[in-house]
Amino acid sequence: MKSFFKISALFIFTLVFTQNLQANLLTNEWVFIESKLNRLHLDVKMGNTAAKTPVWMYSQNGSTAQQWKLENAGDGYYYIKSRRSGLYLDVQGGSKQAKAVIWQYPLNRTDAQKWKPVPAGDGYYYLRAKISGLYLDVQGGRTQVKTPVWQYPLNRTDAQKWKLKRVAGNSADATSGNNNGNSNIPGRYNLPEKFRPAFANMPVWRLQLRVTTSGNDKANTDDKVYVQLTNAASSKYFLDRAGDDREKNKVNTYDILDPNIRTMKDIQMLKLVILGNDGWCVQKVELLVNDVNTAVFKKSYRSCQWLDGDSGAGPSLLISGSELRRYAGWRHQAGNKAIWLPPTVIKRATLEEIVESYIGHMMDAQPSMRKLKFGKKYGRAYVEATRVSGNKLHFDLDLAYDSAVDLETDVDFDLVVQCQNNQLNLEAQAIRGELNVPIISSIVRIFKSDFAKMKMCHVNFAGTAVAFCPNIRVESNGDISIRP
Repeated sequence: MKSFFKISALFIFTLVFTQNLQANLLTNEWVFIESKLNRLHLDVKMGNTAAKTPVWMYSQNGSTAQQWKLENAGDGYYYIKSRRSGLYLDVQGGSKQAKAVIWQYPLNRTDAQKWKPVPAGDGYYYLRAKISGLYLDVQGGRTQVKTPVWQYPLNRTDAQKWKLKRVAGNSADATSGNNNGNSNIPGRYNLPEKFRPAFANMPVWRLQLRVTTSGNDKANTDDKVYVQLTNAASSKYFLDRAGDDREKNKVNTYDILDPNIRTMKDIQMLKLVILGNDGWCVQKVELLVNDVNTAVFKKSYRSCQWLDGDSGAGPSLLISGSELRRYAGWRHQAGNKAIWLPPTVIKRATLEEIVESYIGHMMDAQPSMRKLKFGKKYGRAYVEATRVSGNKLHFDLDLAYDSAVDLETDVDFDLVVQCQNNQLNLEAQAIRGELNVPIISSIVRIFKSDFAKMKMCHVNFAGTAVAFCPNIRVESNGDISIRP
């Protein structure tokens, strides 16, 4: 009988201990996994979502690359899921050898993905791999950030002790994919529908006008053209790109950097105006918002709409705000479901297009800069961006001064990536010109005074589930990654 009670007591103790262990483990909710060795967090390298990406130690930044969920695998073991990628902590190649790397991998339910938490005291745990019986360990016991993790025989050092810390706001599940249909949209934060603003209040961080020139005879123009989207005089934005634009049958897309437009309700009209008598025949106009290729407004003209300063057609084309808003695309719908979601990446090519459009505007808008033009193309493009550091890009512009002999005018600047007050800003700094010719130096000074005011791609994270400044990095290819 005594033996029975001993066995029963042991069973009850084991059951209660297991239940308490599971409660303390914060299973089935998102947690940070913190090392006792250095207080750094288990992190997916570079926030990469690809299978076979190694796991390393990194300073706490609150990103989803550092958030994990323990899912019951039976017999006291757990699968450990990455919130960033949806992949699982895995022993590389199912190895049983000490020092085998730990990476993320799609769920396959093998022993290489099963981990048993073993109490280590003071709220810490050892994490034992079922495949090998070895333990999750900070490589070499090093305290530096970016130190990889591997499996290693139990040695009870702080390099093997881990604490699970609850992620604030677990219930929102803001970026895990549990978001009512917004999951798996490439390049976008996956936020629940409840955070979606009314279309009129939707922030605008990229605004583009796409214009198709008719194939009619003499439909093309070399005259200056501007677009205006509000009644403010400062909304006049000149349309010019490198090379020949507004040619017959040609489609041109221009980025519009209008300081008066922050949300969709700020757009009051769409007005195109030509300055001169070289008529232009427009076949179609489209307005694009936030890097979504489905137009929020589109209008085609059966025979084309002429803009001409010396004909009965008149120099302008006007589409009222009410007409814009009556268009079927001026609302949330399946074709533009990503339009309200903040981006997780801004491509280098996007930045180059924005800068090229803005330079074209400046050269037409500033009287003292009208002798400038896009010059001979050197390298990949007229506007080229290269990475300088984790928060800076360098831009090289191939321009020329239009005189009896075109003078090449190399203008360079740095684009600094900043996040302030929950808002991402990309701001031009350190603008400089190569030629030391008085009139060109004057033009560069004007260039600096105007261009330095430019802030591109304002992305505001306030009011969403991402109500904090994200982690921003200029990648080696020049893309800007924006991690939560």
